[in-house]
This record gives sequence, C-alpha cells and structure tokens, in this order.
Amino acid sequence: MKSACSLMLLLLFMPLLAEAQQLTIPPAPGRIMESDGMHDHQNYQREEVIWGEDFANGIPADWVSEGMPELAVWEYRGQGTTPSSDWGTRGSCLAEDVVYGDPIESPTRENGFIIFDSNYWDDNIGPCGNFGAGPAPGPHYATLTTPVIDLSNYEQVGLKFYQYAKNYQADMSIQYSLNGTDWMDLWVNDVPDNSGESEPNRFDRINVSEALGGQPSVQLRIVFDGNYYFWMLDDIELFELETYNLFAERATYGNFDLEDQGNETGWEDMEYSVYPQAMAPRVHFSTCTWNWGAEDLTGCQLEGVLRNEITMDTIFSDVSNTMDLESDEFFRFNADTYQHDGELGLYTTHFAISSDQEDDSPENNTIIKDFIVSDFIYARDRLSTDGIYIADDTFSDEPYEVGNMYVITADDQSIESISLGVGVGSDPDVSIYAAVYKMNISGSISAIEVANTGEFGIVDYAYNNIDDNNIMTVPFPEPVPLMKDSAYLVVAGTADNANTVFWPVSGTSENLTSFVRFFPSAWFYLNRTPMIRANFGPVVN
Repeated sequence: MKSACSLMLLLLFMPLLAEAQQLTIPPAPGRIMESDGMHDHQNYQREEVIWGEDFANGIPADWVSEGMPELAVWEYRGQGTTPSSDWGTRGSCLAEDVVYGDPIESPTRENGFIIFDSNYWDDNIGPCGNFGAGPAPGPHYATLTTPVIDLSNYEQVGLKFYQYAKNYQADMSIQYSLNGTDWMDLWVNDVPDNSGESEPNRFDRINVSEALGGQPSVQLRIVFDGNYYFWMLDDIELFELETYNLFAERATYGNFDLEDQGNETGWEDMEYSVYPQAMAPRVHFSTCTWNWGAEDLTGCQLEGVLRNEITMDTIFSDVSNTMDLESDEFFRFNADTYQHDGELGLYTTHFAISSDQEDDSPENNTIIKDFIVSDFIYARDRLSTDGIYIADDTFSDEPYEVGNMYVITADDQSIESISLGVGVGSDPDVSIYAAVYKMNISGSISAIEVANTGEFGIVDYAYNNIDDNNIMTVPFPEPVPLMKDSAYLVVAGTADNANTVFWPVSGTSENLTSFVRFFPSAWFYLNRTPMIRANFGPVVN
C-alpha cells in the first residue's frame, strides 16, 4: 500500500481560477543533492528485518531471472554498470537529446537497484511510439524470483520496498509461492495505464501476515507483464510486524487543499515557517496516520497543541474525533483550527496520535513542528538547507528561475526585498535576480511580472552546503504593493544558465506550490522548497 500522504502523481487538477481547466505540469527534471534522513519512512522503524535485499552487489546469484522474449529481463544498475545507478530508463520516449531518464530515489540508490526497462526492450531508438522496433519487442513477461525464505518463526510479517514506475499497458506485481510451483498475487501495483507515473521515491509497505506468516518455504516473484515504460525497485525487505503500531507519517499546521473550489486563489492555507505579524496563521492540526501494526486499532485520535516557546504557555489545544483503523488502513485526522493573534515569537505545534491499545512504537506517534511570527518576513522553507537542486542536462544550458507561491492575507502589504541563498558550486561571477509574478492558469501556465530587482552579484556569505542557512537580501528599487487575497510566485533566477547557479532547498512542498521555470516557457513543479523568502519591511543581510 503506497504512502497516501506522500506528495503524489501528475495529472493534477488545479482550481486556481474559476476558468481553470485540467492542467498537467510535470515534476522538475534533475536531481536533489540531499542530506541523510530525508526518507522519513525509515526513521521511525525498529522492526526486526527477517530478509532483505538492497542490491549492493547486483542481483544475487541465487535469484532466477526469466524473460519472454528471452532477451527482455530485469537489469541491475550499479556504480560499476553501464548505465550506472545514476540513470534510469534508456529507451525511447525521453526528451530530445536525453540519453537516460532519472533513476529511482531510494535510500540506497547509489549502491544499486533493479529495473525492468520495457521501453528500451521494445523500442531502444525511437521516435516514441515506434512499437516493436527494439531488440526484444513486447509484450513482455519478465520475472525475478528469490530463493526460499523461511518464515516459520514469524507469524506477523510485513513487506516494504521503494519503487519508481511509469506504465503504458502493463501489470506490475509481486507474487508468492509456498511450494515453488503455484504462484499467487501478494501485491499488485496501482500505477495507472496510459502514462501513469509514480513518484521516484515511492514507498510501499503492506501487512502480508495472512499469506506468509509462519510459512517455512516462501518465495517471492517480481513480475512485469505488458508493454512499455519501466519499473524500478530497491530496498526490498520482509520484516516482523509489531502487534500495535500507530504511525504518524506526516503532520501539518496548514490546511492546504488544491482541489477546494471554495478557495479564491487555490493556494490558501499553505504551511509557512515564518509569518509576518500582519499575516498571522490560522493553525490547523492535521496528521496523516497509518495503522502499521498487525492488529486492528480502536479509538484512534489526534491531540493538537499550540505552545509559545518563549513563555512556555499552551495557547490552544484540541482533540479530533475517534476512528477505528484496520491493519494497513490510513486516515487523515483533523483537530480544530486556531486563529493566531500575531504576537511575535517562536511557536511549536505538537501532534500526538493515540489509540485504545498500548502502542509498541510510541516514538512514532508524536510530531513537533515550529514556526515563527516575525515583524515582516514571509518564508516557506524550513530555514536550513537539506538539499541542492541540480537541473537535468536537457535544460542545463538554459536561463532559469525557482520559487514559491505566497498568499497575501492582509491589506496594505508591500514587498521590499527578497532573501535567498545559493548552493555551493555556484559561479561567483554570475549575476542573479529576484522577481514577483502573478500566475495565470487557464489550460496552460504563464506568469505576469509584477516586479524585478534587477541583477546582483552573489555575495560570499550566501553560499549554502547541507545544514547551512546563509542568505543574501536582494532589494526592489521601490516597495511593491501586493493585493490582499491574491497569490504571487516569488522567484530567484539567473539570465545565465542552470550550470552556473544552483539553488538550495529546505523541506518539502505540496505539488504545484513551488516551481522551476526554464526560459522561455518550460514549467515544472518542485516537491522541495527553495530557500527564497519575501520581506515586507526592511531586512539587512
């Protein structure tokens, strides 16, 4: 079962204007050089691993690989292979002049992963859709089978793995056998047909106790059955499930909902890390919660608490309604909303989920997040670099911008400057600029420039490596009035190219709230938040 609260797929509906139509914007091409610890699914787990494979040494010799046609089989990508683990699909249907697609973004991707590259086997040259022109035309039926795994000492068993898939017309599944001959579906992928695509770091975790628990002779078989595109897998594990394990996967004190037709701009109630006093937040407590245990849970609920970290006072608290959760079931819990009064300071939001049963892993039941109410700074990043965005080679020679959406919730607000950081490795001789746009969306995307700072040189103290929070302030010639109840895209950019300036990111962004634009009109969304902040008063470096 996939992570329902993770940042989702393409083909998103954007009700940002009344006349908006269905709009497709792809994820940003390229990669994030990131810090350790960005794969949250692993950070809260202490279950015993029974059996696992991270493909650090290739596909194990005791696995059985079969393909129909015979040539079309699962491949290994590692640092010593061609292509290496830095690359994904090598078939047709890639952008012009691109040789390889992006790889899976699993925790151990660099040491290797496996891929069935149906697109390559069927059509290794192109153009896209030139079916049957490759070395092993489809349809393909490729299996990769593990040796026997003894689970006789484990009644409660889970299966987890990372995947990256793009599907044209194929069934992707993991099957099991208890005798080596009879195969049954254990899990079936839900990536839709006709160019459906998962996140590159999609994480799946399922309770397989009923099928595999206590069995002495288990084999797993990974199956690709159909036509076109690819499926990558890594970090496959069977592990011992805890009996009761309520897991808070993600928490937010915003209430952002891209599909809420009642929102005037569509970007209302995003989560910010710093709020100007005049635009203090409505704090809404919400958690994405799984029952990751082997048994059902009753009386599950969320308690939300808002605390002033300077005075240590509890300002607000509330509990959600209760809900029973079956094993592997997901639910989004919501407590009440509190309108902050705008008092300056540091605030923490505390999210605690509980059930009637005693939890075996209480450490993953609580999430604490903080925000600042400032004089006039508006920020969405988490104020510490956890990655640096590197553009794909396709666009590396193009001028480009990155930025975040900001909603103005108060009257008489004028933006005076933008604070930003650059990534280590950026060319000190290249100029950068900042700008503010109004977004227009009506079946396509465009940006109308509201203000531009003009070009500035990069200052020495603006460079960021992982864990840095180094910024420079770029002023507008005059304060720029912005309209209440309007959304603006605030960007940093270079008129040079993406090889010369790299932008640090900090934290995660909901789909279509942070953007990359390669000039003149190639738009993409980022799921990581650029370190670009708006200042509604005087800020010095």
